Amino acid sequence: MKTATFSPAFDSGGITLFHGDVKEILPTLADQTIDACITDPPYGVTAARFDQPLPLDWLWPQLNRLLRDDAPIVLFSQQPFTSDLVSSNRKQFRCEWIWNKHLVTGNLNANVRPMRKHENVVVFSRRKAKYHPQMSTGKPYRSKARQKTSENYRTWETQDVENPGTRFPTSIIDGIPRKVIPGGHPQQKPLEIMIYLIKTYSDPGDVILDFTCGSGTTLEAAARMGRRAIGIEREERFVEMAIGRLCGVFN
Repeated sequence: MKTATFSPAFDSGGITLFHGDVKEILPTLADQTIDACITDPPYGVTAARFDQPLPLDWLWPQLNRLLRDDAPIVLFSQQPFTSDLVSSNRKQFRCEWIWNKHLVTGNLNANVRPMRKHENVVVFSRRKAKYHPQMSTGKPYRSKARQKTSENYRTWETQDVENPGTRFPTSIIDGIPRKVIPGGHPQQKPLEIMIYLIKTYSDPGDVILDFTCGSGTTLEAAARMGRRAIGIEREERFVEMAIGRLCGVFN
């Protein structure tokens, strides 16, 4: 998992981290080698240097070249960047999750609009992508359900339905609050939500791409879940954080 022109800042246990500009490094990665792209790209909602969005007309061709046909692209976002993402690639848009992060922001504008405590997670793919729903536990039940047996004659039959207590996920991701990490990345996501998404959209041994990996949360989650990963980060201080976290996993 090396490129022809860039040496990784970290390369161990199937996890490769590059320190540099994504627009320079991404084009050097090999075609059709990525099983899932799961990343938290810059939204452009702050004036911070690290929060400048990538040009989407450049990004989509790169991802389409790198990803396998059944690879999902899973991107965190906020409005209005969410609308920009979807409108830039409506053909490949598949679904949206709402992450209830429980951490409320927007206090200064509370008199003019509701405070925000969610982020979007939007999913794209060229073809039907891998999807492993993470089931939750509910109350077991038995019921009777009607099932259509003929489209032409509209006949129905009643069948017994038994559920042992498993529930499919809804579009709301709850129960994983965002925590502010002193000295960490300002937009750092909880390890738990990255694990959730990696388990949902990849298989053990898959290669995960995070092209703006920040302090390495996706890379750590991939390592802990038995996946391989490639990360790219421009800011040196965040690269150092990521290396420290990865050393903690493998040591």
